[in-house]
Amino acid sequence: MQADARLFEHLYLQSGITAIQTLSTDEDESNYATLLLHSAASTRLYGTLATPALTPLLGLSALRHTFIPELRFSWNPPFSALPISNDATNSYVWPFDTPFVIGASPYFGALPDGQNRIGITLKNILHGKFHSNKQNAADGIATSTDKSVALLTLNVATALNTATEDFRWQPLTITASSNALTPSLFISGGTMYDFY
Repeated sequence: MQADARLFEHLYLQSGITAIQTLSTDEDESNYATLLLHSAASTRLYGTLATPALTPLLGLSALRHTFIPELRFSWNPPFSALPISNDATNSYVWPFDTPFVIGASPYFGALPDGQNRIGITLKNILHGKFHSNKQNAADGIATSTDKSVALLTLNVATALNTATEDFRWQPLTITASSNALTPSLFISGGTMYDFY
């Protein structure tokens, strides 16, 4: 379930709840469920630059930079941090009426650790406005057209999990892509820096 909203014309908000319930086909196993709460806020900032000196050479008449900062928050309870018992009937019920059985079952390795994650993504999109004059062969009339091309997309992202003591920072990821040369050729690349 997800809800979207816009505040003050420029602030976009998203929030949602993801619930996953797994039904076991084995009579010896019990069903379990997990819950994840998440929200995000973002906005857009624009900057433009006229480039009249590049118009005769490249046809580039202007540049536009779109900056999209996004702040994310996600939380789930620490199901896997519950006491582990040799008895497979040790269970915990929350928030459904379905027990979370902790023990010898192989299914419960997938239950997530508790997280209280704050993430940030910085998106940058650079557009170029290209101006061209074309002459119609039939009537000899020159027409001017403008088109916008996404020259470069650059994203930087990381996150902090305040629910854990060790390895709190997620790796810093940087990705870049472009199809400025031709629409049929998409070039992309990326790198990742692990703080640990």
